[in-house]
Amino acid sequence: MTTTAVPATTAPVAGFDQVTKTYGSVRAVDGLSLRLYPGETVALLGPNGAGKSTTLDLLLGLKHADSGTVSLFGTGPREAILAGRVGAMLQSGGLMDGVTVAELVGLARALHPRPYPASEVLARAGLTPIADRKVDKLSGGQAQRVRFALATAGDSDLVVLDEPTTGMDVSARQAFWATMREQADQGRTVLFATHYLEEADAVADRVLVLHRGRLLADGTAAEIKARAGVRRITFDLAGDVDQDALRALPYVIPATTAPVAGFDQVTKTYGSVRAVDGLSLRLYPGETVALLGPNGAGKSTTLDLLLGLKHADSGTVSLFGTGPREAILAGRVGAMLQSGGLMDGVTVAELVGLARALHPRPYPASEVLARAGLTPIADRKVDKLSGGQAQRVRFALATAGDSDLVVLDEPTTGMDVSARQAFWATMREQADQGRTVLFATHYLEEADAVADRVLVLHRGRLLADGTAAEIKARAGVRRITFDLAGDVDQDALRALPYVTSLDVSGRTVRLRSADADATVHALYGLGLYPRHLEVAGLGLEQAFVALTEAEEAKRPC
Repeated sequence: MTTTAVPATTAPVAGFDQVTKTYGSVRAVDGLSLRLYPGETVALLGPNGAGKSTTLDLLLGLKHADSGTVSLFGTGPREAILAGRVGAMLQSGGLMDGVTVAELVGLARALHPRPYPASEVLARAGLTPIADRKVDKLSGGQAQRVRFALATAGDSDLVVLDEPTTGMDVSARQAFWATMREQADQGRTVLFATHYLEEADAVADRVLVLHRGRLLADGTAAEIKARAGVRRITFDLAGDVDQDALRALPYVIPATTAPVAGFDQVTKTYGSVRAVDGLSLRLYPGETVALLGPNGAGKSTTLDLLLGLKHADSGTVSLFGTGPREAILAGRVGAMLQSGGLMDGVTVAELVGLARALHPRPYPASEVLARAGLTPIADRKVDKLSGGQAQRVRFALATAGDSDLVVLDEPTTGMDVSARQAFWATMREQADQGRTVLFATHYLEEADAVADRVLVLHRGRLLADGTAAEIKARAGVRRITFDLAGDVDQDALRALPYVTSLDVSGRTVRLRSADADATVHALYGLGLYPRHLEVAGLGLEQAFVALTEAEEAKRPC
């Protein structure tokens, strides 16, 4: 197991000492020992069933250990929480209906022994413009920001976050993590559980990996990635691509057509808001296409227009040479949407059976269940499923029959890493069989990893259309990441040639450089020994932000 060193003289914020928790015959937490220290931003990772939720529940005193000790600030969880030393943002439970955002934040402040001013709490969470809005009228991303406000309504020393950025767009996520970095820089400890490892890679000083209730790894993201021994190579080729020749390269690990869909100068308005503005594009057989854009970019409206759920004010939307309604009635389209719940009171198998009965070309039930990883829970009631399992049911409903186009809206929300990888492997098989896959997501790392083509929407217009590599290349800078032992001289690092930005998180240094070769050469010239050195192009997320910010800058003030 990889471990990370901590200062021996620093008193821990939290500790687990040989903690065990069982549910019947299942050992959810198995002899867990670890420490959290002031100022750390710590990611808690693991597949479904690894023990993440139970670990958080034990830390917050919501469950009690069968054996071992859980401590917070040298005392028990209950005492520390009553003293206001811990703020928590959990996924379980809803928000109070019938009250405004400001009223709910006011209640959280009243319950905290050291509350921050209401204006500060609202501003930190980006809620000031919607402070008077009823909580039950908020979008998913706005509701997440309210949960964050409740967790940080007072001066707490530890902030615990469970999947905190679910439903937030890229800008909101970046603002969120900038705020949490400020919290850590002030000496607070931030512990967050996530299924999105790219997020942990970008913001965590330290990563804890759980597996079957045990601590499998503890270290920086660079230390843990270094254990894999495999690197990804991405590039574009002009002309035809000889896939057999590429597969035969040493050390490679096996891993003009009529359009499927078309938008021709499509416009859709809601009052004075132009949600889709002269949109023109084509989708082709066998493509896996990511649809990206900040909140308000027009992604949801675009999907609704494609599926015939809304009608364009002008322009034409076509599916397989006909209208959306005709193509969907013919069973040529499967859709997995976030809106709407699943039917209660029925089993997974019964709901899949209904979807098969409605499709003109259904697949065998056993195949549909197996593809979605639902066979072991086929007899479970739908309303008893976890969030990740419910997502897999939605996927099964979208792929219950032989469709030519599969449309997915935030499809892997709530899935753990293994489930996400299995999901995308299945969707790649669908594309390899000639089907088109279109998915909208806020997680640009996912688009980078699986999409053949990326569409970026901004204020209803198509801002970019190309491969992920093409879009990233427009940023023009590269990212350098490494660890340093001892104190970090930030001024010296900022003075390195071609450095455009610097971020230091504990021992981990992240630079952006317009000339990475020159920067790394000068880094060694300082007499430093960077460990786990990585040089890479900016991620798709950074390129996306650069594109949208540049477009916003063109708008008149």
